[in-house]
Amino acid sequence: MSADNDAGVAARASGKPYHTDSEEDKIRYHNKAKCPEGLKIEYKHIQAGAGVGRTLCKQCPSY
Repeated sequence: MSADNDAGVAARASGKPYHTDSEEDKIRYHNKAKCPEGLKIEYKHIQAGAGVGRTLCKQCPSY
């Protein structure tokens, strides 16, 4: 795919902030590699970083 997606996958794997660029979830970001909601993000949509105006996923602190 692209280097942006690779960076997003690497961020997810290392527990650094990541988010989706799809329209379905523009309000939150994740910071846990095993967050079930974060794992639902398709490779083509994953991006590194918290994004703009997003809040941390409520499930991430549990993982």
